Amino acid sequence: MKFREIIVKSINIEADNYINVNDEVKSFEPLDIYLVPKQNGSHDRYVTDEEGIVSKQDGGSLSTDNLNDVVVRGNSTTKNEIILASNKGRAAAIGFNETTYGYHFGDMNTAHTGSNNVGIGYNTLNNITSGASNTTVGNFTLSSLTEGSNNTTLGYAAGYQLTKASANVFLGHYSGFNLKTEISESDLATFSPAAAAYMKEQPGLSGYNGTTFNTSLNTYVGGAINGNTSGPTRAAMSTIIGASTLNNVMYRNFNNIVIGAGNYMKTANSIMYNSIIIGNSINLPNQIDALAIGLNRSRRINAQEAIIYGELPNNRLLINAPLTIPAQYMPNAQGDAAFTKNLVAKPDGTFGWEEKSNSEGIPLTGTQIGKPVSGKIEFSTTASIESGTAVMRVDNGYISFKSGSSNNITVNPNQVFIRQGTEKYINMSNELDKIIIGSTGSGVDGANYYGDSYEENSFVQKKYIDQKSSYSHSEETTGGQWIDGKPIYKKTVKFDTIPTNGEIDLTPHFHDVETIVSNQMFTEWYHMDVAFAGNQYRSKAFITLQPEMAKIEYVPNIDYDYSLINSFTLTLEYTKKTL
Repeated sequence: MKFREIIVKSINIEADNYINVNDEVKSFEPLDIYLVPKQNGSHDRYVTDEEGIVSKQDGGSLSTDNLNDVVVRGNSTTKNEIILASNKGRAAAIGFNETTYGYHFGDMNTAHTGSNNVGIGYNTLNNITSGASNTTVGNFTLSSLTEGSNNTTLGYAAGYQLTKASANVFLGHYSGFNLKTEISESDLATFSPAAAAYMKEQPGLSGYNGTTFNTSLNTYVGGAINGNTSGPTRAAMSTIIGASTLNNVMYRNFNNIVIGAGNYMKTANSIMYNSIIIGNSINLPNQIDALAIGLNRSRRINAQEAIIYGELPNNRLLINAPLTIPAQYMPNAQGDAAFTKNLVAKPDGTFGWEEKSNSEGIPLTGTQIGKPVSGKIEFSTTASIESGTAVMRVDNGYISFKSGSSNNITVNPNQVFIRQGTEKYINMSNELDKIIIGSTGSGVDGANYYGDSYEENSFVQKKYIDQKSSYSHSEETTGGQWIDGKPIYKKTVKFDTIPTNGEIDLTPHFHDVETIVSNQMFTEWYHMDVAFAGNQYRSKAFITLQPEMAKIEYVPNIDYDYSLINSFTLTLEYTKKTL
Protein backbone atom coordinates (compact mmCIF):
# COMPACT_ATOMS: atom_id res chain seq x y z
CA MET A 1 0.00 0.00 0.00
CA LYS A 2 1.51 3.29 -1.14
CA PHE A 3 0.76 6.90 -0.17
CA ARG A 4 0.98 10.20 -2.03
CA GLU A 5 2.49 13.16 -0.21
CA ILE A 6 0.84 16.55 -0.81
CA ILE A 7 2.01 19.91 0.56
CA VAL A 8 -0.98 22.03 1.71
CA LYS A 9 -1.50 25.32 3.55
CA SER A 10 -3.85 24.13 6.27
CA ILE A 11 -5.93 21.15 7.52
CA ASN A 12 -9.53 21.31 8.88
CA ILE A 13 -10.28 17.88 10.36
CA GLU A 14 -13.77 18.92 11.60
CA ALA A 15 -14.83 20.11 8.13
CA ASP A 16 -13.09 17.12 6.50
CA ASN A 17 -11.16 19.29 4.01
CA TYR A 18 -7.92 21.20 3.41
CA ILE A 19 -6.65 24.31 1.58
CA ASN A 20 -4.03 23.63 -1.12
CA VAL A 21 -1.21 25.92 -2.27
CA ASN A 22 -3.58 27.53 -4.77
CA ASP A 23 -5.97 28.53 -1.98
CA GLU A 24 -8.49 25.98 -3.20
CA VAL A 25 -10.62 24.03 -0.67
CA LYS A 26 -10.35 20.30 -1.33
CA SER A 27 -11.75 17.16 0.27
CA PHE A 28 -9.52 14.46 1.70
CA GLU A 29 -8.69 11.54 -0.55
CA PRO A 30 -7.93 7.98 0.68
CA LEU A 31 -4.31 7.01 1.27
CA ASP A 32 -2.85 10.51 1.00
CA ILE A 33 -0.28 12.18 3.24
CA TYR A 34 -0.78 15.93 3.83
CA LEU A 35 2.17 18.02 4.95
CA VAL A 36 1.53 21.45 6.53
CA PRO A 37 4.79 23.52 6.54
CA LYS A 38 5.72 25.40 9.73
CA GLN A 39 7.86 28.53 10.16
CA ASN A 40 10.80 26.63 11.68
CA GLY A 41 11.16 24.46 8.57
CA SER A 42 9.38 21.46 10.03
CA HIS A 43 5.83 20.37 9.21
CA ASP A 44 2.74 18.69 10.64
CA ARG A 45 1.90 15.35 9.07
CA TYR A 46 -1.65 14.09 8.44
CA VAL A 47 -2.57 10.69 6.93
CA THR A 48 -5.86 9.39 5.50
CA ASP A 49 -6.86 5.75 5.65
CA GLU A 50 -8.65 3.74 2.97
CA GLU A 51 -11.93 5.43 3.95
CA GLY A 52 -10.44 8.88 3.67
CA ILE A 53 -10.48 9.52 7.42
CA VAL A 54 -7.64 11.87 8.35
CA SER A 55 -5.50 11.68 11.49
CA LYS A 56 -2.43 13.57 12.66
CA GLN A 57 0.81 11.67 13.13
CA ASP A 58 3.18 12.50 15.94
CA GLY A 59 6.93 12.69 15.58
CA GLY A 60 6.69 13.87 11.96
CA SER A 61 7.67 17.43 12.59
CA LEU A 62 10.63 17.22 10.22
CA SER A 63 11.09 14.59 7.54
CA THR A 64 14.63 13.43 6.89
CA ASP A 65 13.61 11.41 3.83
CA ASN A 66 15.18 12.31 0.52
CA LEU A 67 14.01 11.22 -2.92
CA ASN A 68 16.33 8.21 -2.87
CA ASP A 69 14.83 7.03 0.45
CA VAL A 70 11.35 7.27 -0.95
CA VAL A 71 12.29 5.36 -4.10
CA VAL A 72 14.16 2.65 -2.17
CA ARG A 73 11.11 2.05 0.01
CA GLY A 74 9.19 1.37 -3.19
CA ASN A 75 6.76 4.22 -2.66
CA SER A 76 4.46 5.18 -5.52
CA THR A 77 1.08 6.79 -6.05
CA THR A 78 -2.07 5.75 -7.80
CA LYS A 79 -2.62 9.35 -8.84
CA ASN A 80 -1.99 10.04 -12.57
CA GLU A 81 -0.85 13.60 -11.93
CA ILE A 82 1.50 15.17 -9.43
CA ILE A 83 1.22 18.90 -8.93
CA LEU A 84 4.46 20.45 -7.75
CA ALA A 85 4.42 23.15 -5.11
CA SER A 86 3.58 26.22 -7.17
CA ASN A 87 1.12 29.06 -7.03
CA LYS A 88 0.40 28.42 -10.74
CA GLY A 89 -1.40 25.14 -10.01
CA ARG A 90 -1.37 22.66 -12.90
CA ALA A 91 1.20 24.66 -14.80
CA ALA A 92 3.76 22.60 -12.87
CA ALA A 93 2.01 19.24 -13.10
CA ILE A 94 3.64 15.95 -14.09
CA GLY A 95 1.10 13.52 -15.40
CA PHE A 96 0.14 10.49 -17.44
CA ASN A 97 -3.20 9.53 -18.99
CA GLU A 98 -3.66 5.76 -18.93
CA THR A 99 -6.43 5.90 -21.53
CA THR A 100 -4.71 8.09 -24.18
CA TYR A 101 -1.11 7.36 -23.24
CA GLY A 102 -0.50 11.04 -23.01
CA TYR A 103 2.44 12.36 -21.00
CA HIS A 104 2.95 15.89 -19.84
CA PHE A 105 5.09 18.16 -17.70
CA GLY A 106 2.98 21.24 -17.58
CA ASP A 107 -0.70 21.94 -17.99
CA MET A 108 -1.86 19.73 -20.87
CA ASN A 109 -5.63 19.50 -21.04
CA THR A 110 -6.47 16.47 -18.89
CA ALA A 111 -9.78 16.02 -20.72
CA HIS A 112 -8.14 15.31 -24.08
CA THR A 113 -9.22 12.26 -26.06
CA GLY A 114 -6.44 12.09 -28.64
CA SER A 115 -3.79 9.50 -27.95
CA ASN A 116 -0.01 9.52 -27.60
CA ASN A 117 0.50 13.23 -26.98
CA VAL A 118 3.59 14.46 -25.11
CA GLY A 119 3.65 18.01 -23.81
CA ILE A 120 6.48 19.62 -21.86
CA GLY A 121 6.11 23.27 -20.98
CA TYR A 122 3.85 25.93 -19.55
CA ASN A 123 0.65 26.44 -21.61
CA THR A 124 1.66 23.56 -23.88
CA LEU A 125 -1.15 21.50 -25.40
CA ASN A 126 -3.39 23.03 -22.78
CA ASN A 127 -6.33 23.12 -25.25
CA ILE A 128 -5.78 19.76 -26.95
CA THR A 129 -8.93 17.68 -27.48
CA SER A 130 -9.03 15.02 -30.20
CA GLY A 131 -5.57 15.81 -31.58
CA ALA A 132 -3.18 12.86 -31.34
CA SER A 133 0.51 11.96 -31.60
CA ASN A 134 1.74 15.49 -30.96
CA THR A 135 5.15 15.96 -29.32
CA THR A 136 5.87 19.44 -27.97
CA VAL A 137 8.68 20.91 -25.86
CA GLY A 138 8.66 24.53 -24.81
CA ASN A 139 6.42 27.03 -23.10
CA PHE A 140 3.39 28.13 -25.13
CA THR A 141 4.03 25.59 -27.89
CA LEU A 142 0.85 24.51 -29.69
CA SER A 143 -1.12 26.33 -26.99
CA SER A 144 -4.23 26.73 -29.15
CA LEU A 145 -4.17 23.31 -30.83
CA THR A 146 -7.37 21.27 -30.46
CA GLU A 147 -7.79 18.72 -33.25
CA GLY A 148 -4.40 18.68 -35.03
CA SER A 149 -2.23 15.57 -34.99
CA ASN A 150 1.29 14.34 -35.74
CA ASN A 151 2.99 17.65 -34.99
CA THR A 152 6.47 17.95 -33.51
CA THR A 153 7.51 21.28 -31.96
CA LEU A 154 10.51 22.46 -29.98
CA GLY A 155 10.92 26.06 -28.92
CA TYR A 156 9.18 28.86 -27.14
CA ALA A 157 5.72 29.67 -28.60
CA ALA A 158 6.24 27.45 -31.63
CA GLY A 159 2.96 27.00 -33.48
CA TYR A 160 1.30 29.08 -30.78
CA GLN A 161 -1.90 30.07 -32.63
CA LEU A 162 -2.67 26.91 -34.56
CA THR A 163 -6.01 25.30 -33.76
CA LYS A 164 -6.03 22.64 -36.47
CA ALA A 165 -2.71 21.53 -37.90
CA SER A 166 -1.21 18.21 -38.84
CA ALA A 167 2.14 16.66 -39.76
CA ASN A 168 4.15 19.83 -39.06
CA VAL A 169 7.65 20.15 -37.60
CA PHE A 170 8.42 23.48 -35.88
CA LEU A 171 11.88 23.77 -34.31
CA GLY A 172 12.93 27.13 -32.91
CA HIS A 173 11.47 29.92 -30.82
CA TYR A 174 8.42 31.56 -32.37
CA SER A 175 8.69 29.11 -35.26
CA GLY A 176 5.33 29.17 -37.05
CA PHE A 177 3.96 31.58 -34.42
CA ASN A 178 1.64 33.43 -36.84
CA LEU A 179 0.12 30.34 -38.46
CA LYS A 180 -3.52 29.91 -37.45
CA THR A 181 -5.96 29.62 -40.34
CA GLU A 182 -7.44 26.67 -42.13
CA ILE A 183 -6.91 26.52 -45.90
CA SER A 184 -9.79 26.23 -48.36
CA GLU A 185 -9.33 23.65 -51.09
CA SER A 186 -10.12 26.21 -53.81
CA ASP A 187 -7.52 28.66 -52.45
CA LEU A 188 -4.72 26.11 -52.39
CA ALA A 189 -5.73 24.67 -55.78
CA THR A 190 -5.62 28.15 -57.33
CA PHE A 191 -2.03 28.89 -56.30
CA SER A 192 -0.54 25.41 -56.02
CA PRO A 193 -2.69 22.75 -57.69
CA ALA A 194 0.01 20.08 -57.32
CA ALA A 195 0.10 20.57 -53.54
CA ALA A 196 -3.70 20.50 -53.35
CA ALA A 197 -3.85 17.25 -55.31
CA TYR A 198 -1.30 15.55 -53.05
CA MET A 199 -2.89 16.73 -49.81
CA LYS A 200 -6.31 15.49 -50.95
CA GLU A 201 -4.72 12.06 -51.33
CA GLN A 202 -3.45 12.26 -47.71
CA PRO A 203 -6.47 13.32 -45.62
CA GLY A 204 -4.98 11.81 -42.46
CA LEU A 205 -1.92 14.05 -42.77
CA SER A 206 -3.54 17.15 -44.22
CA GLY A 207 -6.80 17.22 -42.26
CA TYR A 208 -8.73 17.36 -45.53
CA ASN A 209 -12.49 17.17 -44.95
CA GLY A 210 -13.81 17.70 -48.45
CA THR A 211 -13.62 21.51 -48.50
CA THR A 212 -10.68 22.58 -46.34
CA PHE A 213 -7.19 21.50 -45.27
CA ASN A 214 -5.37 22.11 -42.05
CA THR A 215 -2.09 24.03 -42.04
CA SER A 216 -0.12 20.84 -42.64
CA LEU A 217 2.96 19.11 -43.98
CA ASN A 218 5.29 22.01 -43.13
CA THR A 219 8.81 21.87 -41.71
CA TYR A 220 10.25 24.98 -40.02
CA VAL A 221 13.74 24.75 -38.55
CA GLY A 222 15.11 27.97 -37.09
CA GLY A 223 14.16 30.72 -34.69
CA ALA A 224 11.49 33.29 -35.55
CA ILE A 225 10.47 31.63 -38.83
CA ASN A 226 7.11 33.09 -39.82
CA GLY A 227 7.17 34.55 -36.35
CA ASN A 228 5.85 38.09 -36.65
CA THR A 229 2.27 39.19 -37.12
CA SER A 230 2.86 40.27 -40.73
CA GLY A 231 3.93 36.78 -41.80
CA PRO A 232 1.68 34.23 -43.53
CA THR A 233 -1.24 32.71 -41.61
CA ARG A 234 -1.64 29.73 -43.93
CA ALA A 235 1.03 27.24 -44.87
CA ALA A 236 1.01 23.99 -46.78
CA MET A 237 3.83 21.66 -47.82
CA SER A 238 6.55 24.26 -47.18
CA THR A 239 10.03 23.55 -45.87
CA ILE A 240 11.77 26.53 -44.25
CA ILE A 241 15.24 26.17 -42.72
CA GLY A 242 16.97 29.25 -41.34
CA ALA A 243 16.47 31.80 -38.60
CA SER A 244 14.35 34.92 -38.98
CA THR A 245 12.92 34.27 -42.39
CA LEU A 246 9.64 34.46 -44.31
CA ASN A 247 8.37 37.60 -42.59
CA ASN A 248 6.05 39.97 -44.47
CA VAL A 249 4.80 37.23 -46.81
CA MET A 250 1.12 37.62 -47.60
CA TYR A 251 -1.05 35.14 -45.75
CA ARG A 252 -0.19 32.20 -48.06
CA ASN A 253 2.96 30.10 -47.77
CA PHE A 254 2.24 27.29 -50.19
CA ASN A 255 4.67 24.70 -51.53
CA ASN A 256 7.92 26.65 -50.86
CA ILE A 257 11.44 25.53 -49.98
CA VAL A 258 13.60 28.17 -48.27
CA ILE A 259 17.04 27.38 -46.85
CA GLY A 260 19.01 30.20 -45.25
CA ALA A 261 18.78 32.88 -42.58
CA GLY A 262 17.32 36.33 -43.02
CA ASN A 263 15.35 35.58 -46.17
CA TYR A 264 12.33 37.80 -45.89
CA MET A 265 10.29 40.47 -47.63
CA LYS A 266 11.12 44.09 -46.89
CA THR A 267 7.70 45.04 -48.21
CA ALA A 268 4.64 43.81 -46.35
CA ASN A 269 2.02 41.67 -48.07
CA SER A 270 4.41 40.17 -50.58
CA ILE A 271 3.48 36.95 -52.34
CA MET A 272 5.39 33.70 -52.32
CA TYR A 273 4.45 30.20 -53.42
CA ASN A 274 5.91 27.27 -55.40
CA SER A 275 9.44 28.66 -54.99
CA ILE A 276 12.87 27.36 -54.00
CA ILE A 277 15.22 29.82 -52.25
CA ILE A 278 18.71 28.86 -51.04
CA GLY A 279 20.99 31.50 -49.51
CA ASN A 280 21.17 34.15 -46.78
CA SER A 281 19.71 37.67 -46.66
CA ILE A 282 17.74 37.43 -49.89
CA ASN A 283 14.92 39.89 -50.39
CA LEU A 284 11.91 37.96 -51.65
CA PRO A 285 9.28 40.34 -53.05
CA ASN A 286 6.55 38.47 -54.91
CA GLN A 287 8.38 35.24 -55.59
CA ILE A 288 6.07 33.05 -57.64
CA ASP A 289 7.29 29.76 -59.12
CA ALA A 290 10.90 30.95 -58.73
CA LEU A 291 14.29 29.39 -58.03
CA ALA A 292 17.06 31.46 -56.41
CA ILE A 293 20.44 30.23 -55.17
CA GLY A 294 23.07 32.67 -53.94
CA LEU A 295 24.11 35.34 -51.45
CA ASN A 296 26.14 38.53 -51.35
CA ARG A 297 28.83 39.30 -48.80
CA SER A 298 28.17 43.07 -48.90
CA ARG A 299 24.41 43.58 -49.01
CA ARG A 300 20.96 42.05 -49.24
CA ILE A 301 20.10 41.04 -52.78
CA ASN A 302 16.88 40.46 -54.64
CA ALA A 303 16.16 36.93 -55.75
CA GLN A 304 16.70 37.94 -59.40
CA GLU A 305 20.30 38.94 -58.52
CA ALA A 306 21.22 35.52 -57.11
CA ILE A 307 23.94 33.66 -58.94
CA ILE A 308 21.25 31.22 -60.11
CA TYR A 309 17.70 32.38 -60.76
CA GLY A 310 15.00 30.35 -62.46
CA GLU A 311 11.42 30.65 -63.62
CA LEU A 312 10.15 27.17 -62.82
CA PRO A 313 6.95 27.00 -64.94
CA ASN A 314 8.82 28.38 -67.98
CA ASN A 315 11.76 26.00 -67.51
CA ARG A 316 14.01 29.06 -67.75
CA LEU A 317 17.28 29.34 -65.83
CA LEU A 318 19.34 32.53 -65.48
CA ILE A 319 22.97 32.31 -64.35
CA ASN A 320 24.30 35.69 -63.20
CA ALA A 321 27.96 34.76 -63.59
CA PRO A 322 30.32 33.52 -66.30
CA LEU A 323 29.57 29.88 -67.05
CA THR A 324 32.67 27.71 -67.17
CA ILE A 325 33.00 23.93 -67.43
CA PRO A 326 36.59 22.68 -67.19
CA ALA A 327 37.59 20.66 -70.23
CA GLN A 328 38.38 17.57 -68.14
CA TYR A 329 34.71 17.30 -67.19
CA MET A 330 33.48 17.38 -70.78
CA PRO A 331 33.62 14.49 -73.24
CA ASN A 332 35.83 14.86 -76.29
CA ALA A 333 33.51 15.27 -79.28
CA GLN A 334 36.23 15.57 -81.92
CA GLY A 335 35.33 13.17 -84.72
CA ASP A 336 32.48 11.62 -82.71
CA ALA A 337 29.48 11.29 -85.02
CA ALA A 338 27.15 10.96 -82.01
CA PHE A 339 27.52 14.72 -81.35
CA THR A 340 25.07 16.20 -83.84
CA LYS A 341 24.05 19.45 -82.11
CA ASN A 342 25.68 22.87 -81.72
CA LEU A 343 25.01 25.23 -78.81
CA VAL A 344 23.96 28.74 -79.88
CA ALA A 345 22.82 31.81 -77.94
CA LYS A 346 20.58 34.86 -78.34
CA PRO A 347 21.94 38.36 -77.55
CA ASP A 348 20.28 38.15 -74.11
CA GLY A 349 22.29 35.01 -73.29
CA THR A 350 19.53 32.45 -73.85
CA PHE A 351 21.04 29.16 -74.99
CA GLY A 352 19.60 26.89 -77.67
CA TRP A 353 20.79 24.21 -80.04
CA GLU A 354 20.83 23.69 -83.76
CA GLU A 355 21.73 20.82 -85.98
CA LYS A 356 25.47 20.61 -86.38
CA SER A 357 25.20 20.36 -90.17
CA ASN A 358 23.45 23.75 -90.29
CA SER A 359 26.54 25.58 -89.10
CA GLU A 360 29.33 23.78 -90.97
CA GLY A 361 30.63 26.06 -93.72
CA ILE A 362 28.55 28.60 -95.59
CA PRO A 363 24.90 27.50 -96.05
CA LEU A 364 24.12 26.38 -99.58
CA THR A 365 21.20 28.81 -99.68
CA GLY A 366 23.38 31.74 -98.59
CA THR A 367 23.36 33.71 -95.36
CA GLN A 368 20.15 35.09 -93.91
CA ILE A 369 19.16 38.70 -94.54
CA GLY A 370 20.86 40.94 -91.98
CA LYS A 371 23.37 38.21 -91.07
CA PRO A 372 26.31 38.67 -93.47
CA VAL A 373 29.61 36.88 -93.18
CA SER A 374 31.64 39.17 -90.95
CA GLY A 375 34.59 37.02 -90.06
CA LYS A 376 37.38 35.33 -91.98
CA ILE A 377 36.70 32.81 -94.76
CA GLU A 378 39.76 30.60 -95.14
CA PHE A 379 40.46 28.66 -98.34
CA SER A 380 42.77 25.76 -98.88
CA THR A 381 46.05 26.32 -100.81
CA THR A 382 44.21 26.00 -104.12
CA ALA A 383 40.49 26.68 -104.33
CA SER A 384 37.91 28.17 -106.66
CA ILE A 385 34.38 29.55 -106.67
CA GLU A 386 32.67 28.84 -109.97
CA SER A 387 29.36 29.66 -111.63
CA GLY A 388 29.14 28.87 -115.34
CA THR A 389 32.00 30.68 -117.13
CA ALA A 390 32.64 32.87 -114.08
CA VAL A 391 35.51 31.63 -111.92
CA MET A 392 37.30 33.03 -108.86
CA ARG A 393 40.49 31.15 -108.05
CA VAL A 394 42.77 31.36 -105.01
CA ASP A 395 46.18 29.78 -105.35
CA ASN A 396 48.59 30.44 -102.45
CA GLY A 397 48.84 34.22 -102.81
CA TYR A 398 47.44 34.47 -106.35
CA ILE A 399 43.86 35.56 -106.97
CA SER A 400 42.18 35.61 -110.36
CA PHE A 401 38.70 36.56 -111.48
CA LYS A 402 37.54 35.42 -114.88
CA SER A 403 34.29 35.75 -116.81
CA GLY A 404 34.26 34.29 -120.29
CA SER A 405 37.39 33.72 -122.32
CA SER A 406 38.89 37.24 -122.42
CA ASN A 407 37.69 39.17 -119.36
CA ASN A 408 39.82 38.68 -116.29
CA ILE A 409 41.52 40.27 -113.26
CA THR A 410 44.74 38.83 -111.89
CA VAL A 411 46.25 39.84 -108.54
CA ASN A 412 49.50 38.47 -107.17
CA PRO A 413 52.32 39.88 -105.02
CA ASN A 414 54.07 41.31 -108.13
CA GLN A 415 51.29 42.40 -110.46
CA VAL A 416 47.72 43.63 -110.87
CA PHE A 417 46.37 43.04 -114.37
CA ILE A 418 42.86 43.91 -115.64
CA ARG A 419 41.71 42.88 -119.13
CA GLN A 420 38.46 43.37 -121.03
CA GLY A 421 38.38 41.77 -124.44
CA THR A 422 41.56 41.41 -126.44
CA GLU A 423 42.62 45.06 -126.77
CA LYS A 424 41.72 46.91 -123.55
CA TYR A 425 43.78 46.37 -120.42
CA ILE A 426 45.50 48.01 -117.44
CA ASN A 427 48.82 46.60 -116.26
CA MET A 428 50.54 47.48 -112.95
CA SER A 429 53.69 45.53 -112.25
CA ASN A 430 56.62 45.67 -109.84
CA GLU A 431 58.89 45.29 -112.88
CA LEU A 432 57.59 48.55 -114.44
CA ASP A 433 57.92 52.12 -113.19
CA LYS A 434 54.70 53.11 -114.92
CA ILE A 435 51.12 52.02 -115.46
CA ILE A 436 50.43 50.67 -118.94
CA ILE A 437 46.99 51.21 -120.41
CA GLY A 438 45.99 49.53 -123.64
CA SER A 439 43.06 50.68 -125.79
CA THR A 440 42.18 50.89 -129.49
CA GLY A 441 40.08 54.02 -128.96
CA SER A 442 40.87 57.42 -127.42
CA GLY A 443 42.64 55.97 -124.43
CA VAL A 444 41.28 56.79 -121.00
CA ASP A 445 38.04 58.72 -121.18
CA GLY A 446 35.59 60.01 -118.58
CA ALA A 447 31.80 60.06 -118.76
CA ASN A 448 31.60 63.11 -116.45
CA TYR A 449 33.47 66.42 -116.13
CA TYR A 450 35.60 66.71 -112.96
CA GLY A 451 37.42 70.00 -113.55
CA ASP A 452 35.44 71.87 -110.90
CA SER A 453 36.84 69.50 -108.28
CA TYR A 454 40.46 69.27 -109.44
CA GLU A 455 43.20 69.42 -106.83
CA GLU A 456 46.91 70.08 -107.18
CA ASN A 457 47.84 66.59 -108.33
CA SER A 458 44.72 65.84 -110.38
CA PHE A 459 45.01 64.59 -113.95
CA VAL A 460 43.18 66.98 -116.24
CA GLN A 461 40.66 66.49 -119.02
CA LYS A 462 40.61 68.18 -122.46
CA LYS A 463 37.61 70.28 -121.52
CA TYR A 464 39.55 71.67 -118.57
CA ILE A 465 42.48 72.65 -120.80
CA ASP A 466 40.15 74.28 -123.31
CA GLN A 467 38.52 76.30 -120.55
CA LYS A 468 41.87 77.49 -119.24
CA SER A 469 42.79 78.69 -122.78
CA SER A 470 39.55 80.66 -123.22
CA TYR A 471 38.63 84.18 -122.13
CA SER A 472 35.58 85.49 -120.38
CA HIS A 473 34.00 88.78 -119.28
CA SER A 474 33.44 87.04 -115.91
CA GLU A 475 36.13 86.68 -113.27
CA GLU A 476 37.39 83.12 -113.00
CA THR A 477 40.29 81.31 -111.39
CA THR A 478 42.97 79.96 -113.63
CA GLY A 479 43.75 77.05 -111.34
CA GLY A 480 47.28 78.33 -110.90
CA GLN A 481 49.05 80.01 -107.97
CA TRP A 482 51.35 83.06 -107.71
CA ILE A 483 54.74 82.78 -105.99
CA ASP A 484 53.15 83.76 -102.68
CA GLY A 485 50.72 80.83 -102.92
CA LYS A 486 47.67 82.97 -103.67
CA PRO A 487 45.28 81.85 -106.44
CA ILE A 488 45.44 83.62 -109.83
CA TYR A 489 42.28 85.16 -111.33
CA LYS A 490 41.64 86.13 -114.99
CA LYS A 491 39.15 88.50 -116.64
CA THR A 492 38.76 90.22 -120.04
CA VAL A 493 37.16 93.71 -120.42
CA LYS A 494 36.47 95.58 -123.66
CA PHE A 495 35.99 99.39 -123.59
CA ASP A 496 34.13 100.84 -126.63
CA THR A 497 34.16 104.39 -125.26
CA ILE A 498 37.43 105.96 -124.13
CA PRO A 499 37.51 109.08 -121.91
CA THR A 500 38.80 112.23 -123.64
CA ASN A 501 41.86 112.39 -121.36
CA GLY A 502 42.77 108.75 -122.15
CA GLU A 503 42.48 107.57 -118.49
CA ILE A 504 40.35 104.42 -118.17
CA ASP A 505 39.10 103.66 -114.62
CA LEU A 506 39.55 99.91 -113.94
CA THR A 507 38.12 99.74 -110.39
CA PRO A 508 34.52 99.01 -111.48
CA HIS A 509 35.80 95.98 -113.39
CA PHE A 510 38.70 94.61 -111.33
CA HIS A 511 38.12 94.54 -107.57
CA ASP A 512 40.63 94.16 -104.77
CA VAL A 513 43.59 93.66 -107.15
CA GLU A 514 46.92 93.19 -105.39
CA THR A 515 49.41 92.01 -108.04
CA ILE A 516 49.04 92.03 -111.83
CA VAL A 517 50.62 88.77 -112.94
CA SER A 518 50.16 89.26 -116.72
CA ASN A 519 48.23 91.40 -119.18
CA GLN A 520 47.16 91.34 -122.80
CA MET A 521 46.00 94.48 -124.65
CA PHE A 522 44.47 95.15 -128.04
CA THR A 523 43.62 98.66 -129.28
CA GLU A 524 41.45 99.59 -132.31
CA TRP A 525 42.46 103.23 -133.26
CA TYR A 526 41.10 103.77 -136.73
CA HIS A 527 41.40 107.60 -136.55
CA MET A 528 45.11 106.88 -136.81
CA ASP A 529 44.41 103.94 -139.10
CA VAL A 530 45.97 101.38 -136.71
CA ALA A 531 45.01 98.40 -134.60
CA PHE A 532 47.74 96.99 -132.36
CA ALA A 533 48.39 94.57 -129.50
CA GLY A 534 50.61 95.41 -126.58
CA ASN A 535 51.22 98.62 -124.65
CA GLN A 536 52.89 100.83 -127.33
CA TYR A 537 52.75 101.61 -130.98
CA ARG A 538 55.93 102.63 -132.87
CA SER A 539 57.06 104.83 -129.98
CA LYS A 540 54.17 107.19 -130.69
CA ALA A 541 51.44 105.76 -128.44
CA PHE A 542 52.02 104.28 -124.97
CA ILE A 543 49.66 102.52 -122.58
CA THR A 544 50.54 102.50 -118.87
CA LEU A 545 48.74 99.89 -116.69
CA GLN A 546 48.11 100.14 -112.95
CA PRO A 547 45.63 98.06 -110.79
CA GLU A 548 43.26 101.06 -110.71
CA MET A 549 43.76 102.64 -114.14
CA ALA A 550 44.99 102.26 -117.73
CA LYS A 551 46.51 105.48 -119.20
CA ILE A 552 46.83 106.01 -123.01
CA GLU A 553 49.27 108.68 -124.19
CA TYR A 554 49.84 109.92 -127.75
CA VAL A 555 53.32 111.56 -127.77
CA PRO A 556 53.05 113.81 -130.86
CA ASN A 557 49.95 115.55 -129.47
CA ILE A 558 49.62 115.92 -125.73
CA ASP A 559 46.15 117.46 -126.11
CA TYR A 560 44.82 114.62 -128.23
CA ASP A 561 41.14 113.70 -127.90
CA TYR A 562 41.31 110.01 -126.94
CA SER A 563 37.57 109.50 -127.38
CA LEU A 564 38.46 109.05 -131.08
CA ILE A 565 39.84 105.57 -130.17
CA ASN A 566 37.36 102.93 -131.27
CA SER A 567 37.99 100.23 -128.60
CA PHE A 568 40.43 99.02 -126.00
CA THR A 569 40.44 95.33 -124.88
CA LEU A 570 42.30 94.30 -121.71
CA THR A 571 42.88 90.77 -120.30
CA LEU A 572 44.42 90.65 -116.81
CA GLU A 573 45.70 87.77 -114.67
CA TYR A 574 46.04 88.95 -111.07
CA THR A 575 45.94 88.08 -107.39
CA LYS A 576 43.73 89.70 -104.81
CA LYS A 577 44.50 91.38 -101.56
CA THR A 578 42.15 88.97 -99.84
CA LEU A 579 41.52 85.34 -100.73
